[in-house]
Amino acid sequence: NKLSKKGKLKIWQILIIAVVSILIGFSTILYYFSTERNTARGALLRYSVVVFKRYFPFGAGFATYASNMAAEYYSKLYDEFGFNYIFGLAKENPVFANDSFWPEIIGQFGFIGLVLAIILLILFYRNIINLNSSKSEKLILQWIFFVFLIGSTGTKTYIHFVTTGFYIILALYENTKNKQKLLQI
Repeated sequence: NKLSKKGKLKIWQILIIAVVSILIGFSTILYYFSTERNTARGALLRYSVVVFKRYFPFGAGFATYASNMAAEYYSKLYDEFGFNYIFGLAKENPVFANDSFWPEIIGQFGFIGLVLAIILLILFYRNIINLNSSKSEKLILQWIFFVFLIGSTGTKTYIHFVTTGFYIILALYENTKNKQKLLQI
């Protein structure tokens, strides 16, 4: 079964990619997110759910959880959750205290922020599949989208400076293609 003529991935193809990605990364997922190991990423994710419930539906607010400012000013939530005893989350060395995208969204912005983030990702994906591009270009962009999505489980992929550069290049690329199309008319 081939990819659709528009260069869109079908739901079953996306599910296969997801399952294969989870199988390939299973040991890493266990390493970072199991409750047996108290890693920074795992703790940030687990406690983001606690913050989510406590401050439902709006979240704890800016600079309170899993962000650079929450680390710099060492959020009261970090003290409460005992993050000072987790490597990379300690007040003296918070190198991983702002290392995760989804815990930041969940903790700081709650249900409303989570829903808005998911809607933005859906809209971004829809824009990719509706681009005025060739089938192969769309598939490459979809692959990048899924790499970013998978990466966002353990890093700040969507707000990293490298990713921001990608968004700028994507916008310039699409703008150039639209201008070329207008010149052909």
